[in-house]
Amino acid sequence: MIFSFFLRRLRAWRQKRQAIYAAHCLRLEGLLHEIIDLAFVYEENHTLFFRKFTELVNVKSLTKRGLIDPDALLRTPRYNRDFNSLKRCDAELLALLAAGFSNRELKVIFGLKNLNSVYIKNHRVRSRLSAKMRQLLDDRSHIRV
Repeated sequence: MIFSFFLRRLRAWRQKRQAIYAAHCLRLEGLLHEIIDLAFVYEENHTLFFRKFTELVNVKSLTKRGLIDPDALLRTPRYNRDFNSLKRCDAELLALLAAGFSNRELKVIFGLKNLNSVYIKNHRVRSRLSAKMRQLLDDRSHIRV
């Protein structure tokens, strides 16, 4: 009896996760279509293409589209215990790092002028974390987005 209850709960949870993943994939596909359309429209004007591209691929736009969720980190009990000194922009960086974005990609997403700015931002966030949390961040598998 109890086993069947947990089995039903597990199936419901899996279905919910699959629906969330499918919706995420659709949003990602929509963004990809927009980028490809930009490449077609601004094929001859690379400067304008890059400006329009960075408008599509920045933290605010990705958050609005639901592709990243920095608030997920801020809503966790671990945040209250270990991350309470972080700001929203720090949570955005942690969410993107946890999602596997490289420093080069973060430079574009945050609209920074040079790559060193990403390293400085990363160092500033890490300095606010405890040693235990820095180790978890290095692992990246313990931070859920």
